[in-house]
Amino acid sequence: MMFRFYCDESYDGNKKNEPNIITISGFFSNETTWKDIENAWKEINNRYGISCFHATDLNSARKEFDGWSKLKRDCYSGELLNSLKDKKKKMVAYNCGMQADKYRKIINENGRKKLGEPWFACFKTCIAMIAKHMETLPDDYRFIVFVEKGSGFDKQANEFFKKLASNQSFRYRHRLEDCVSASPNTVHLKLDFFHLKCHILISISQIRRAYRWHGQLLDFQRGVV
Repeated sequence: MMFRFYCDESYDGNKKNEPNIITISGFFSNETTWKDIENAWKEINNRYGISCFHATDLNSARKEFDGWSKLKRDCYSGELLNSLKDKKKKMVAYNCGMQADKYRKIINENGRKKLGEPWFACFKTCIAMIAKHMETLPDDYRFIVFVEKGSGFDKQANEFFKKLASNQSFRYRHRLEDCVSASPNTVHLKLDFFHLKCHILISISQIRRAYRWHGQLLDFQRGVV
């Protein structure tokens, strides 16, 4: 059986100014469950008269969400979340985040060269966790990772995935099938981009939680809009 992990990066502030709070988030499930969620989201969007979920537009009440009250926006996002929650153990959320400044302070230069940039270290952690957790499943169960094309880390993510899959010292390498870049402008990957949007529902929570811990104001940016 084949599983899919749709993930993307999220961060605070402006990416060009080296954001401090960085997180890689995504949902993991089999292809049948993803199809069920896709149908559920289509039904919700049709009922609300929305073509597609856009977190930034929803939070700002702009474009398709222009004129929506906070209550309506909360109800809409709540229905999307409930469609995921209804899958219970069939849908697993993975997230790894960190404070980049503390990462650079605690990990020496040599260690950072091995682990990579903060977002990359988070991505590696998520992939390793999934592969390890799949050991409770039959040996022929594998998974594919989907990241957004042009997001800034898709090429490095793909290269790392291939290296890890061929690394003889990584005992869970047989679980790794492929890493694919999905683009919203590519017709045959349009549905894959839809699934990438699901990750933002947990990314927002992770970013906000980090800010609550440090008493800072939220200036949220994300990789998928």
